[in-house]
Amino acid sequence: MPEHKADQRQSNADGRWASVDSYLVCISECDLNDGSCMTRCMEVHLKAEEPATHS
Repeated sequence: MPEHKADQRQSNADGRWASVDSYLVCISECDLNDGSCMTRCMEVHLKAEEPATHS
């Protein structure tokens, strides 16, 4: 089942890039002097994901 694992890795990568895109949109709407807005964008869109458990 190597194809399944490759599909899963691609899906995970796509999800990470979607998070980065969302973060960039979010910070583009922040005032340059509003550090809390940028921090909030990072916390919402780039928060660390819990490691996946492999069974």
